Amino acid sequence: MNNFYHKVALGSVCTALAFTLGANKEVKAATFTLTSTNSFYVYDINGDDLGDGADSQGGARPVGETIYQTNEGTYYREDRTFYDFNIANLPLTPNTAIRSVILQTRVVRVDWYGPYFLLAAYGTNEGGYNVSTIFDAGNYLGGENLGSILRREPVGVANFNVLPFINERIRNNETFARFGIRNNQLDRYGDDDGYIRVNEEARLIVTTVPEPTTIFGSAIGLCLGGWLKRKKSTSQNKAKS
Repeated sequence: MNNFYHKVALGSVCTALAFTLGANKEVKAATFTLTSTNSFYVYDINGDDLGDGADSQGGARPVGETIYQTNEGTYYREDRTFYDFNIANLPLTPNTAIRSVILQTRVVRVDWYGPYFLLAAYGTNEGGYNVSTIFDAGNYLGGENLGSILRREPVGVANFNVLPFINERIRNNETFARFGIRNNQLDRYGDDDGYIRVNEEARLIVTTVPEPTTIFGSAIGLCLGGWLKRKKSTSQNKAKS
């Protein structure tokens, strides 16, 4: 009878332990950082939202609008920066869940900006370098007011939650992800405009946790393993007696 109650008590402890571990995922959380494999910027010089050229030289990448003069006249040029990532480098297993993915870049220079400049991230799986279509490609993932970014510590760091976009890429077994950074303008050439430069490289900060079922199974396995070991030891002691 005592043995029966011992088993019941052991089962209860194992179950409680499993649920406790399942709830406390922080114990098993891991963070990985991917650096962009490529970056470039695309510019539009006639305001039709079609790229007219691209470049990957010059270190920091431009975002926003600038005015320049040529022999033909005055032009307003908008620049948008793009980062490519190889997400196949993420150390994921079938039992791993992604808790968060943050796209992070940094504003390294500001030429000028208006109070409503919204630095925004767009996600696209369009590869290649067809500048005409790349310029306006992608779906809006989130934005931050530039003024807030510049007042932050550390100064100039911009963070965008891109978890849904990355999860979709992984579900589709894709190894490539591209992000576009732009000024999400409200009124073209108005007080939301500006011209800044961001880092040549961006980062993806990925936090993962095991699936709850995996944690539960591990806890049960530990409890059963301990019980079997004790049972074997008890049997051996009885045999010696």
